[in-house]
Amino acid sequence: MLDNGGYDNHFGSRKWKLTKGNLVVARGEKNSKLYWTKSLVVNDSMNAMDMEASLWHRRLAHISQKGLNCLAKKNVILGLKSAELEKCSHCMDGKQTRVSFKKHYPSRKSEFLELVHSDICGPLKAKSFSGALYFVTFIDDCSKKLWVYAL
Repeated sequence: MLDNGGYDNHFGSRKWKLTKGNLVVARGEKNSKLYWTKSLVVNDSMNAMDMEASLWHRRLAHISQKGLNCLAKKNVILGLKSAELEKCSHCMDGKQTRVSFKKHYPSRKSEFLELVHSDICGPLKAKSFSGALYFVTFIDDCSKKLWVYAL
């Protein structure tokens, strides 16, 4: 989002700077593995802030309308009298659930040896008593009878 807004990040010499054109928007210093930024909020600058409910809804991590109204009644958010929220596409996306897969059970074959499933396994770490390092399996789809042969 910063790139789309025309902002540039500059890192170097253990310092960090966020600029938009020639204007320095924020700056900070590296401490350990993180860059820290000091922020100062001046009450006089609060009038420039938009007091719309939808903006506060986004600022407060998509808080519910009920929660936003509770904060407005307690005068926690200055200038916000009541919260009438429009539908938020991000909230709707977050509440969607994935449709489960339908369980598909293929029908079994009706005759013996009509369909046989096979698999081979190996090489094994240890040899069998007969000295085999591999084995093969055959499973009849109709009866589920299993045959195992050492190779």
